[in-house]
Amino acid sequence: MKLKILLVDDAAIILLHLQNILSELGNIDDIVHAKSLEEAQLLYLTTLPDVVILDLYLKDENGIEFLSFLNNNHSQSKIIILSNHSDSFYKNKCKQMGAHHFFDKSYEFDKIVDCLIDCQKDYKI
Repeated sequence: MKLKILLVDDAAIILLHLQNILSELGNIDDIVHAKSLEEAQLLYLTTLPDVVILDLYLKDENGIEFLSFLNNNHSQSKIIILSNHSDSFYKNKCKQMGAHHFFDKSYEFDKIVDCLIDCQKDYKI
């Protein structure tokens, strides 16, 4: 089994960087990306990804709403938050809402790779 990944971020440079990192990992089946919460919800329901990498703030939208959507849909996806808004309030809120990992875009971007390798082990890839 290979991982299906949903990237939710509206910054083109971040999406490109993530796609480059993920393409080097191997054992990735599909990478789809959304730039809005509506698009993220549709892609989630149609692809049922193994991993969701989510930015908390999209243009005029809040990623916490997408976490709520995932909870309401009993998501089995591993949820990784990758955001510039990394104070303890957001970290705690996201963990309470089911996020498995929370990384600061500014200085923890490289931790995504190790996290995804662990996700692959969880899915016995």
